[in-house]
Amino acid sequence: MLVKFVFAICILSLCKCNEPKSCSQLEYLGDILERMVRMELKGESLDKEISKTNSEAMSALEELKLERERFRSDIAVFENQIKAEKERAELDRANIDNKLKELKQERETFKSDIAVYENQIKAEKEQAGLDKTKMESELKELIGERFQNEMNSMRESLLTPNVLFKARTVKDVSPSTGETIIFTDIMMNNGDGYDSNTGVFTAPVNGTYLFTIHMCLGSNKVLHYDIVHDNIVHTGGGFYGDKSWYSCHTADAAMYLSVGQNVWLKCSHSSSSSPYTNSLYDSTSSSNKYRNTFSGMIIHL
Repeated sequence: MLVKFVFAICILSLCKCNEPKSCSQLEYLGDILERMVRMELKGESLDKEISKTNSEAMSALEELKLERERFRSDIAVFENQIKAEKERAELDRANIDNKLKELKQERETFKSDIAVYENQIKAEKEQAGLDKTKMESELKELIGERFQNEMNSMRESLLTPNVLFKARTVKDVSPSTGETIIFTDIMMNNGDGYDSNTGVFTAPVNGTYLFTIHMCLGSNKVLHYDIVHDNIVHTGGGFYGDKSWYSCHTADAAMYLSVGQNVWLKCSHSSSSSPYTNSLYDSTSSSNKYRNTFSGMIIHL
């Protein structure tokens, strides 16, 4: 079509106008044809634009279709997941309901068992109370009050053993260095711990013991002593007599002894230098208060 218009315009432009009126018509027709050509060109350009737009629109529609299909696929996946989760939740709920039912049944069973045990304990307690009352009555009738007092006395003696000794009369009034001072006259010896032949006390039971020595000296006399625990000096010291009269001195020692451990008194140092010679004063008269003694007792287990 466009080619025909262009060809017509070329023919009109080649024609010679002999008359003015005819030339004007030809020019008018040429102008119209030119405009028509331009319009045709614009129409073709517009068709191309429309075609391009349509093509782009179709591409966009295709993309939208693809997106819609993907969206539908994703929706289907999500729906399947939700359905699976819902089914699993339903199963979990059913399991939980079953577990709750089982727990309720176990609780009822437990309550029932507890009630049975409580009744059994109550019955046994009542029976025990009756048995205890009966046994106490029979025991009182059997042993009597006197036997009970004797048992209490024996229990006290077992709990607190009576270990006590006291000895006097020194075998050697002038002991030498390292010599054991032996007291030959036993006044008391509960527990048989003191040996008057050796002057040694041997612990019969474990416990804390207190030992006391009472030593008498003539004027200007001296005694250096050690209280010995299994060959180890526990307490030591020295006594000095009065310048013009007899005098007595006391010392003590507390220690813990195990069964079989020994304690004795010895002279730690003898003096022969006048006037302070090593000598004890020990009266044999029962009325004389100047007596040397060695004593000990248990004070705590």
